[in-house]
Amino acid sequence: MRLTPPLFTIALATLLAAVSARAHDFRMGATLTYAENFSRTSFAPTAKDAKLGDFDAAYVHAKQLAPNWTLIAALEGNAEAVSRFSAMNRLGAGARATLRHKFGLGPMAPVLDAGAAFTSVNFRESGRSGWREEAFASLSQRFTENWRVVATASWETFTAAHAPFDTHARRLGLETYYDVTDTWQFGAGASRLDGQLVANAAWSVWSQAIGGGLGPTVQNYYTSIPWEITDTFGDGWVAYRVDCRADFRWAQLTARLTEHTSMPLRYESVKVVNRIGIRYDSAFWSLGVLHRF
Repeated sequence: MRLTPPLFTIALATLLAAVSARAHDFRMGATLTYAENFSRTSFAPTAKDAKLGDFDAAYVHAKQLAPNWTLIAALEGNAEAVSRFSAMNRLGAGARATLRHKFGLGPMAPVLDAGAAFTSVNFRESGRSGWREEAFASLSQRFTENWRVVATASWETFTAAHAPFDTHARRLGLETYYDVTDTWQFGAGASRLDGQLVANAAWSVWSQAIGGGLGPTVQNYYTSIPWEITDTFGDGWVAYRVDCRADFRWAQLTARLTEHTSMPLRYESVKVVNRIGIRYDSAFWSLGVLHRF
């Protein structure tokens, strides 16, 4: 199936072209993550954990449009390698444009960001590959010199090569950051996603679900959603799309190593409940290094 970028990509490219090359920034980051139930599996005894390595890079341009208005555009790239499950290895590249408005002068003035992003994502397992479209907004308020709170909202659509990976969702969140010292910053946040996610199941469990062995409610639901045998996490494993609510909770401690380099240590838990009340819970521990040139 050939995937064609949507029309709004043209508008995004126009925004990128409008940004002055004089104000630019180059950022790179590497992260190691241990993921509990990386397979997003509902039956805990069959869940698969994994170790992940991520590398991110972004080239950012900014242009002052007016005293309180700034246009920020970026070209982004990402690579991820997954231990034991190489089908989930992926490469991504895309563009992002953000319009920023500051309500007043000084560091305590609230800041509103709104924008869009478009990314091509290519998995080793080609059926998962596709295009991600995202619209986002955030409102940031600094209450003291050390304390900042951010409210976030995003809307995302992923158009994949195969139907089980075709998803859309909206997400609302709240984050807070506190500078404990000049070196250490603490951050925490929570968000809720409503929409669709991709889950996976061993055939021994999936065959019972669609065969009626787990009851008619489970059978009726799981036979109504897109699924396919992928062997991603083992012989006969199935990938499928679920309609769900997901709650994200995270905490992060960041060390500023230099003016341009930081090292975040992060924990995140994800609690997913699908439309018929079945849970898919995961947890992620990560350590990263971020550098701005």
